[in-house]
Amino acid sequence: MLEIKLNLEESGVTPKLLGEYKEKVENIHKDLHRRAADENDFVGWLDLPTNYDKDEFRRVKEAAKRINNDSDILLVIGIGGSYLGARAVIDLFTSSFDSMISKER
Repeated sequence: MLEIKLNLEESGVTPKLLGEYKEKVENIHKDLHRRAADENDFVGWLDLPTNYDKDEFRRVKEAAKRINNDSDILLVIGIGGSYLGARAVIDLFTSSFDSMISKER
């Protein structure tokens, strides 16, 4: 097992305070690994970087080669699964003054 040593002297975090969270953290850890067995629960990152879909990774690398060969520019809009990526696209293609523009225009 990996051992991590932290110097908490200046942090205000005491061994007693850490001990108060020990059981809670252990329970969260167990729950995450229990959930990992469910393919509909999105905790597959627990086994990274050793356990991943190697076929999918190969397909991504092939697509990257095609894009690199066929394109001069690749524009990626978004920031993952967050709504903020979609919001950025919506804001890009709509005017801040949309409600003030006549329907004829």
